[in-house]
Amino acid sequence: MASQESLLVRQYLMTAKASQTAGTNIETARLGLEALSALTPLAPDINLEKTSIEGIPAEWVTHLEY
Repeated sequence: MASQESLLVRQYLMTAKASQTAGTNIETARLGLEALSALTPLAPDINLEKTSIEGIPAEWVTHLEY
């Protein structure tokens, strides 16, 4: 059975897809996905490190091993 978070993400993506227009750009899509990801906190065993790659903002995500 899908988790509540998974169902929420699916619902959001389906709604976003239906509301897209020809003028929708990547920055608008990125902001929507960032807002969606903020709804679910990172698990305690996940580490997120902000970085940049050739001047482009990026994130390095790792799983902490106990």
